[in-house]
Amino acid sequence: MSRQEAQHLRREASNLPYGLLKVEYFERAARQADFANWDEGSFDIRLELLDAASCANAKVMFPTLAWLLARVDERPDRHDPYLLVGYEYAINNAIHHFPTISLEQINHMLGDFSHRLENHGYSLRQAMDCRLVLSIHLGELDTAAQLAKQISVLIVFLGIQSFLSSEGLNSRLRGF
Repeated sequence: MSRQEAQHLRREASNLPYGLLKVEYFERAARQADFANWDEGSFDIRLELLDAASCANAKVMFPTLAWLLARVDERPDRHDPYLLVGYEYAINNAIHHFPTISLEQINHMLGDFSHRLENHGYSLRQAMDCRLVLSIHLGELDTAAQLAKQISVLIVFLGIQSFLSSEGLNSRLRGF
């Protein structure tokens, strides 16, 4: 069990087309990295595994995301919390397509996503988008309309905030 074996399996996996075989190779590479106590490799390989699994294997995708989120929580100084936001957003936006995941579990995941965004000072727009998609899927059109309005207001607010915080505008306003 060595880093070299993990790196070899990772290279092999990277050259494979998306599918179950690619996922299997990345899983093996991640296990090798774990056995070699190669923390950085374990994390990076699992990022690639998450990408591969999102195209081929939901049973691998969810535990891999949970593993990565746990590592980010353990070592926020080592891993950028924003690194996984895109994956979380994509997974939460599509989670209602998995019939084995209960509505309670979906709501828990969406709540966790919102909590993570808020704790790291990010906008809740992505979490609101996921709730909007879920509301439409469930036929909760009143809730969906309310969320759409909130998202629109938030987008306008963030746009104005960004515009006002730009250095060029600030320097022009200082002259008044």
